[in-house]
Amino acid sequence: MPGLYQPYSSQVMCVLCPAGRGAAHDGATECEACAAGSSTMGKEGRAQCEPCEPGQEAVAPGQERCSSCPRGTYSLDEGSSECITCDSGTTTRELGSRNASSCSCSAGNYLMKTAGGQGQCQACQTPSFICAGFGAEPVIVAGYMSLVDEPLKAFACLEPEHCPGGGPGRCAAHRDASSVACGDCAAGSYEGSGKCQPCQEYQSWKLALVLLAVVIVMVPVALASMKFVNREDFFMTHSSTDVAVLVSMSVSVLQAFTTFGMLSLTWFEPVASLFKALGALSLNLQILRVSCVVNIGPVASFVLDLCPILACAGIAFGSLLIKKVRKPGTDFMAQYVNTMGALGSMFFISIVLGCMQPFICYSHPGRNGMSMRSRPSVLCFDSKSHTLMSAVGIVALGLVPLPLVALACYSTRKYPLMIVRSESHRLLTATRFLFLKFKEEKYFYGIVLMAKSLLICLVPVAFRDRGQVQVVIMTSMLCVFVQVQQELRPWHSNVTNTVDGLIGILMTVVLVSGALESDYTAMAQASVLPIIGTVALVLIAVLAVVAIVRAIYRHFRVWPYFHHFVTHHKADAAAQARLLKMLIDTAYNQNTFIDSDHLKDLDTLFDTVKTRVGQLIVLLTRDTLKRPWCAGEIATAYKCNLEVLVMEGPSFYTPTVDELGAQLNTYIDVSGVQLSKYGIHLSDIREAYHWMLSEAVPSLALCADEAPRVRLEQAVACLKNLSSFSTISGNSSVMRVMSTNSSGTRTPKDWHDHLKRSGLVVLSADPNDDEAGAAAGIIIVKLQAKLGHMGSGLHMLHEGVYEEPADQRRLIELSRALVVLLTARTLSSKPQLDAIIDGMSAKETGSQLVVIPLSTPSFTFPSETFLATSLPAEFYTKPDADLAQIKGLFRFIASAFTFHASNDVIQLQTDAILDRIPAHFDKHGGRRIRQLSISNKISMARTNSLASNELESTQSSDLESPLVPLDEDDVN
Repeated sequence: MPGLYQPYSSQVMCVLCPAGRGAAHDGATECEACAAGSSTMGKEGRAQCEPCEPGQEAVAPGQERCSSCPRGTYSLDEGSSECITCDSGTTTRELGSRNASSCSCSAGNYLMKTAGGQGQCQACQTPSFICAGFGAEPVIVAGYMSLVDEPLKAFACLEPEHCPGGGPGRCAAHRDASSVACGDCAAGSYEGSGKCQPCQEYQSWKLALVLLAVVIVMVPVALASMKFVNREDFFMTHSSTDVAVLVSMSVSVLQAFTTFGMLSLTWFEPVASLFKALGALSLNLQILRVSCVVNIGPVASFVLDLCPILACAGIAFGSLLIKKVRKPGTDFMAQYVNTMGALGSMFFISIVLGCMQPFICYSHPGRNGMSMRSRPSVLCFDSKSHTLMSAVGIVALGLVPLPLVALACYSTRKYPLMIVRSESHRLLTATRFLFLKFKEEKYFYGIVLMAKSLLICLVPVAFRDRGQVQVVIMTSMLCVFVQVQQELRPWHSNVTNTVDGLIGILMTVVLVSGALESDYTAMAQASVLPIIGTVALVLIAVLAVVAIVRAIYRHFRVWPYFHHFVTHHKADAAAQARLLKMLIDTAYNQNTFIDSDHLKDLDTLFDTVKTRVGQLIVLLTRDTLKRPWCAGEIATAYKCNLEVLVMEGPSFYTPTVDELGAQLNTYIDVSGVQLSKYGIHLSDIREAYHWMLSEAVPSLALCADEAPRVRLEQAVACLKNLSSFSTISGNSSVMRVMSTNSSGTRTPKDWHDHLKRSGLVVLSADPNDDEAGAAAGIIIVKLQAKLGHMGSGLHMLHEGVYEEPADQRRLIELSRALVVLLTARTLSSKPQLDAIIDGMSAKETGSQLVVIPLSTPSFTFPSETFLATSLPAEFYTKPDADLAQIKGLFRFIASAFTFHASNDVIQLQTDAILDRIPAHFDKHGGRRIRQLSISNKISMARTNSLASNELESTQSSDLESPLVPLDEDDVN
């Protein structure tokens, strides 16, 4: 019977064929296996195998059942031994597919039609599309859009609410669906509050009204700002400057926040709304609803955004032009540059961001390019509009921010020279916006602020789409600049310095908060962040190691090392200490410490004495031992067994036993100074004073009969014999420096030799003022070498050799310049008054002489009343004529000379003096060949660093132009 078989001959009954096998005839001894593509449908005892149905397969012979085609395959016919694989990477939704039409793209993919009409599955662009697969079209995710012409090219919308998602060409209400990223409003609407709103009845007169309101507000603000920034220094107070600084600081912070809004971060409310509202500060004028009046393209809109810069320039130009007409003496160009510089520095971030708008872009998904953040409809580097906008932006950068930076760098570099050279007054006036806000010694901080602002603007340009990297870079920059600001503390007010530091810290907090709130999973982040973190970790280790090695190195190798340290009372001996340092350094090629040059921090003063000084030179004048810092230096030297040399000036008197004993706490003026915090106590000072004033310490008693310069030159000459001081003076360690004919001492022969020469530079100082004499010595040392190249020499009047009045008059007449050092007692010094009268008389008789007054901080310009009543009558030979000559001196421009300033400032001051000395001299009596032009204002250094004290300006360029009025109410 079919379906049965009898495998053994002795078997009584037939057996059913197993599943997968069949017997078609009676008497079968075995069952045959079903061929591939067929089966017994899982049943036993079948006579024959059944072919597999479409959608099934039987790969191997003898299969009990046909299996359904797996996903991604199908079978068309019955009896298929193997299912056919779907083409082009497609798949099937279910098992057992029976035809090719069941093949389609899986979820997460979509079918891309090829040129031949075929299709190929492509991975769905995430996160911009959702692809259900199996024939369904890709759907745009909310926050993205695609154009109708290119439905599969997704663009990221800068504001997610602008793009609701769905099909191609879908945008929020009133937005242009044909613009990339729904970036433009549709015709008849305008951008407002982050949404496109219909213009309705918004007409041109409304725009004109808005512009008029803007002008009404801007013009008074611009005029007030212009008046303030061009205000004379005399009327500027620290309080008014603080107000201006804090306002400028606040504006800069708001501008920095606009930069934060351009970072690839998700900001939280209300910060996000605040950043949107600050769009005007980045020169985005779409808020004026211009599109409701006239339809302009992106290029014209970008140019319009830059117009406020031109508007401010025009307002300032017109205002200053009116001022020039009303006050002809106004320096139009200097004040215009200063005004534009002040506005440019205040709105520097806005101007730079406005010009760099074409380069601040964000990326679209895939390789669909980038869009401008300010105008998402414009593709960066991929459209004609962007090319034109880039060109306009580069030109704008070259016209405004870059020239401002160049001017700031140049004027900052020249500032130390400008404050002492009168011819630089105009440049100083034009750039005062850079320096007026800061402490005199921190004049360079304007460059620091510009660098900070520029770097902040570059972050969204250089690190686009990398939110994490932007946060790291921006946070690092803010921390660095906060550290720099707190180290320098450049503002005049401590409150302003503190506020500036706190603002920097709080800006960092805002930035970090935005970073923690942002979701970076959707951002294409490069593997830069781990690199930055690793580099930071390595830098921490390197910094720690370098700091430790440096500390160890400085401990064992002291640098800089000073061979000598001059202890002196600045009020009595600043010039003498300076001259002593110059003479020692020149004679012995050694390094000498004085506080005007080397002291940066009082807390390091005594440490310097302990570790970096070879010898302490105590220059004793009237109050040296009464000064607490001098006492601390002497006590430190005593406790550290430092070599000490005493130089006793003529004004010094030895303190009494009581003053060094019980009265020491009142003898030393310790008000405001706590020496105990440095480990120095009164007992230490008492011991040090007794030791220093004993015979155990070498001492030089400077000769009172000699001029200050001469006595210091003689003292320096004796330093070679320091080790034998005790033997030079017998049993006493005090050696009196006697008058000698050393190189610094002038003899009667020198005086008569000078009478035979012409073209000398003659210097007059008060012979009864040691500081004045030493200051004159400083000038001589500084000018000597340079005057030698001019074929000239120097002659110091009233310096130890009696000068006949007629000889002095003749010498002055034959000189090329008379330099008059004006000090506290100049107008009560008959030798100086005689020199002034002789010099002014020589000018009246046609001499080539140039008279150069030098004003020191101790000198007060006299009034008419003082000159007429207070000068001793016996000083005058011809009262009326002599008084007129003295008055004439004060019609010259007085150059500043501050001898207690640093060496750099003194060098600049002496260079300014040299500039006023004629370079050419007609020895045959002709007129002067060259006379330098002196500008109408002179800046005077009044502090240890670089400060200025402006005098009243005039329009004259002649040396004889009156500078200081003689009315008592107007003279300082």
